[in-house]
Amino acid sequence: MSDQPDVKIRGFRRHRLFRVATIYVLVGWLSIQAADIFLEAFETPAWMMRVFLILVVTGLPLTIIGFWLVERTRHSRPGNTLVPVLSVAMALVISCGAYLYFAPDQPTARKPQSAQQVRVTNPVLAVLPFANMSSIEINEHLADGLTEDIITLLAQSPGVEVIARHSTFKYKGESPDIRDVGRDLGADYVIEGSVRPLGERIRVTVQVIDAGSGAHIWAEKYDRPLADFFEIEGEVSLGIAAAVGDAVFKEDYSKIALSRTSSLTARALVSQAEMAFTHDIRGDENGMTKARRAVELDPEYALAHAMLGRALALNSAYYNEPAIAKEAEAEARLAAKLDPDDPKVNAYLAFSLLTIGEPVKALPYAERVPTLSPSYAEGLVYYADILTHNGRSREALPYFEKAIRLTPNAPQLGWYHWLHGEAFIHHGNFTQAQASLLTADRLFQTGQPTLLHLLAGTQLQLGLTQDARNSLERAATIEDRSIQDDIDMWEFFSSDGGGEYYKTMWADLQSLAGSRP
Repeated sequence: MSDQPDVKIRGFRRHRLFRVATIYVLVGWLSIQAADIFLEAFETPAWMMRVFLILVVTGLPLTIIGFWLVERTRHSRPGNTLVPVLSVAMALVISCGAYLYFAPDQPTARKPQSAQQVRVTNPVLAVLPFANMSSIEINEHLADGLTEDIITLLAQSPGVEVIARHSTFKYKGESPDIRDVGRDLGADYVIEGSVRPLGERIRVTVQVIDAGSGAHIWAEKYDRPLADFFEIEGEVSLGIAAAVGDAVFKEDYSKIALSRTSSLTARALVSQAEMAFTHDIRGDENGMTKARRAVELDPEYALAHAMLGRALALNSAYYNEPAIAKEAEAEARLAAKLDPDDPKVNAYLAFSLLTIGEPVKALPYAERVPTLSPSYAEGLVYYADILTHNGRSREALPYFEKAIRLTPNAPQLGWYHWLHGEAFIHHGNFTQAQASLLTADRLFQTGQPTLLHLLAGTQLQLGLTQDARNSLERAATIEDRSIQDDIDMWEFFSSDGGGEYYKTMWADLQSLAGSRP
């Protein structure tokens, strides 16, 4: 009697059903691994992998049961009932384990971008701020402007992807290990350089470094008259492109547009205005003043007009000044007239029109940005947001995702996740909306009332009533801003009032807050 369990176990191991289950598990596991690699390589939607996984794991118990029934019918005898019971139990355990291993996480704040960089086929470049080798302040802004222009030029090539300046400028004034920079930003190559004015001449050095090995693969020095400063930008960009094997950039360089000025002071002022905007999304008064001064120095400088228009648009929205809104539109449209193919000019005009409540008029200009500059992250976000406000939020998602990927660890990243979450709300994907808004809330740290209202609304739609109450309470402690204020804002910015999902969400949220719709 003591040997009976061992006999049954040996019989189970010898049974053909056990062999079939073992073979299915091995083949299924290998298929899942292969599908994971294959589908990721072709950047297929996440749902395809989930569907494939469900088919594989549900097929295991079905295969075992089917095989057992066939065997039982063929032999016309009950057989050992322990075999099918253990086999099905094993199949269910393996299926549950596989699902738990591969299933997507619950909606929580996402990990920092540096921990989850998505690899792409094209080389990814990160241009660090060029160092100013003099003690004169205006040369500091010229160095920053040179860096920005090189990023703008390279971003217009479909042959490479370029990390946004918002991410690379955090290294300004530092001497980081290039390999750490590559890991942090998800870059294959890192570009660094310096600017040294020498009287009436200027010397620019640049080098391209392999972020994996730290090896220098290309370096060049440019010693030119100061008047030729802007010509150096193009030569540097062409040299970088050649070093990383981007033949497309060289071929299409003559078609690439970049707003130019003959005034180095105007260029430095625009760079300062850009930095001021970066640090105050509402429209920094100092940045507006510098953009206006750049326009005065060079009335033909398209980028200066575009930047002034963007700052004025934000200012008009914040202070509700229609007269400023008209000036903003006039400045932005003049910029597009002066340089109709500059991606920044088109992006700033589109953003300005959206901000003054003209989402339909903004769309044609925003649509040009991905074509003119495929890696211009800020412009891609503007385009995606304008799509959302025109009722096309599903189309916006890939542009948000690319912009977020190209802007790792930057101050703007919280804003980008916020807008990404708004797009998900628009077509009713509240699970993903909550994940994006939680990430944005974590990145902003200080708390934003409108963001918290949106988060509360998504939580309420997901049935998380207590979480929604907590978010509303947090919003109330930060600023005296009502839910109705946010409803009015959405109706102002959107061609469809935000869509049905927003309208339902706002109504439910007002009911929870105890106010009448």
